[in-house]
Amino acid sequence: MNYDPNTGQPITTTSNQTNGFAIAGLICSILVGSITGIIFSAIGLSTAKKIGTGKGMSIAGIVISIVRIAIIAFFILAIYVIWPTQRTTILNSARCSEAYDCRDLGDGNLSCKYIKEDNTIGTVTCPNYNSSGSTTKAAKTTKEVTTTTKSIDENKEPINVYVFYGSGCPHCEDLFDYLNRLSYDSQYGKMFKVVKYEVWYNKSNEALMNKTYKQFGIKEGNGVPFYVIGDQYFTGFPSDVEQQESSGIKIKFAINKSYTDPSYIDVVKSLE
Repeated sequence: MNYDPNTGQPITTTSNQTNGFAIAGLICSILVGSITGIIFSAIGLSTAKKIGTGKGMSIAGIVISIVRIAIIAFFILAIYVIWPTQRTTILNSARCSEAYDCRDLGDGNLSCKYIKEDNTIGTVTCPNYNSSGSTTKAAKTTKEVTTTTKSIDENKEPINVYVFYGSGCPHCEDLFDYLNRLSYDSQYGKMFKVVKYEVWYNKSNEALMNKTYKQFGIKEGNGVPFYVIGDQYFTGFPSDVEQQESSGIKIKFAINKSYTDPSYIDVVKSLE
């Protein structure tokens, strides 16, 4: 510091210099909040010590840049880590609600099968709630989950599985073979009976099938087999054994739902 030789008092000087780094750092922090903003602001803070200006802008630039970088980092983390994990949890919860053929892993979880959107079979890990007394589908042991049904009411009438088919149709025969095997199942066998309608040579049956098409809001000409369980309809049936298992699981769920639902609606019967 300089002193006045006449008075001995300090001589105060005012700097007219502009701290360009402080200004640049503040602008970068506001516009992009980047590392560049921190670097310019840090240089501006160092320069402020020498020229006496820009300290406040430099500190503001550093703070704003750090806050904006933290916000951007959080959104990146949410998009690539938190949301995918949460989405997987939601999807697995839905899959576990319809899972079957579960195996106890011994760690409080079950390894179960489920049907993918392309009708192939996938596996999913589901919590085993049996340890806490819950009775959700995904919590059932291997023996229990093979049926995934409620107790059979011996006095309750079986629901109808309506099959519109054509004589000589190979896929129709595959479906009848499957339903015949299912009729011997200790659980499902008592839940349903098959009602057949041949449509290639029987015009009245074909007319009923077309009425059923309209009831479900679908176009005619979907081919056979066309079959209805309660208020659900299905078309076609595969010859491949693995694909039959996937289709069979859907049929079982439909039968179980219709049989156990007190508000069960027999669509085809209402059209006869």
